Order: sequence, then C-alpha cells, then structure tokens
Amino acid sequence: MGMIAKDAAPEIDRLVYAVGRNADRVDEDGLAAVLEAAGLDSPGRLNGLSDLILGGALTDEVAELRYRYMADADRTKFLEDAVAEGRLDFADGFYGASEPVLALLSFTETRRGAAAAELWGGFVSEVQELTAFCGEVIGASGESPLLQAYEGVPLPEGAELRLFALLERMRYLRSDAHAFAWSAAGLTAGDMVELTPIWYGKEPRGVEATLASLEERGLLKHGTLTKQGQAVRDGIEAETNRLAQQGFDALGDRGDRFVELLVTLPDEPA
Repeated sequence: MGMIAKDAAPEIDRLVYAVGRNADRVDEDGLAAVLEAAGLDSPGRLNGLSDLILGGALTDEVAELRYRYMADADRTKFLEDAVAEGRLDFADGFYGASEPVLALLSFTETRRGAAAAELWGGFVSEVQELTAFCGEVIGASGESPLLQAYEGVPLPEGAELRLFALLERMRYLRSDAHAFAWSAAGLTAGDMVELTPIWYGKEPRGVEATLASLEERGLLKHGTLTKQGQAVRDGIEAETNRLAQQGFDALGDRGDRFVELLVTLPDEPA
C-alpha cells in the first residue's frame, strides 16, 4: 500500500473540478434569472461559501479558513460589502443571506447535483463505496479546523451530490494539513501564494515585498527556487501528505481500493 493521501489528492481534485465545470453548463437561463433577482452579475465568491451559508456555519473565523490564501483585507472587504449591500446579514457571529441570495445558493446546489448525477449516475455501486470510504477518512481525521466547521453542516440529498460534498471536504482536510505544514516551516499564506507556483514551474502572483522576503531568507534567487527553497517546499509537501495520511490510515489495506474507485469515475459526461 502506498501513500494513499498523495495518490488520492489529484484524483479528488479532478472529480471536484469536473462537477464545477459541468455545473456551469446546466440551466444558464435559470442562473441568469436568480442572479438578476439577487442583483449580481455572477455568483462570485458567494458560490464557494454556499454550503456554509446554507448550513448556517459561516463565521469570520471559518471564512478565514475557507479563504486562507486571500489577503485579510480583501476577505474582510468582501464580507463587509456583502453585508452593507444587503446580500448577507450578520448576527450573533454568523452570516446569513437575503432571500434572493438564498435562492441563488440553492440553485447553485441544484446545478451541482445535476452535474454530478450526469457524470456519475451510471456508477451507483462505486458512488456508494466511495461515500462510505470518505466518511471513514473524515471521521478519523482528528484536528482539522475547516472540517470541524463542517460538522454541523448537513450533507445534501442525492447520492452523487453527497459524494461531491464529501470529496470537497476531503480537499479541505488536505488544505488544513497543508496549512499546518507550511506554518511549521515558518511560512505564511502569502509566502505560499508566491512559492507554490514557482515550485510547479509557473509564474508567481508577483507581490514584490513577499518575493523580496523569500529571497532574503534564501528560498528564492532571481525568482527561482534555491536548493534551500526546493528542500523547504518539498518538505512541506511531504509533511502535508504525512498529516493527511492519518485519516486515510483508517482504511487500512482498503486504501488502494479507494484510489481505484476515484480513478474509475469520469470527469466528462458519457
């Protein structure tokens, strides 16, 4: 049995992105109508918070975890603007939504459900088995702050949409593990926003102060990773896998079966 957390991560990403991509094709006229009613041009960041808002679990602390790679000022402004403009309300530490926004978020969930059903409706046994596996891993994952925020958020109806929601939570499990890993290495979310694209051979976001700080610490030189920087970033990935693996260990020798099932599910409609 290999490192299941490492092997599963890209497959989980593939399937979650597939539902989002296919949901964008569902009932565009209906989307236009609910957007108009909510006074919005697009769902924007509210789309990514729909499950938390609908589940009554969105607080400033949870928003910080959910959008940990967004600048604090940007996240605060987004939420404050949403309250000021009547899209969200804030009471007793929790964010709720106006009726038109609730209708939009419910419609978003319906679109995702339709997309997931189109993708995976012909894989009934695989969906059932994966759902059970995800539940085991999440239940055994211990101290995962973002997952804990979801403890009171009910899973949606519909087998395929339920699996999608669980796969999203599996991504949050890894996100928490990743944050623990880079924090332990002395880095910040802003550092990772610049460092990770370089590690993947892509262009960084380009925040000069952060790039200069990474160079001063010997992690970058002329915009490329130094040996030290490579070792630090490789170490963060290894520690992320180690921490995430703790939940997957609950599967024992069934871990390879979990990955096999993920690979089986398609990311485009038949």
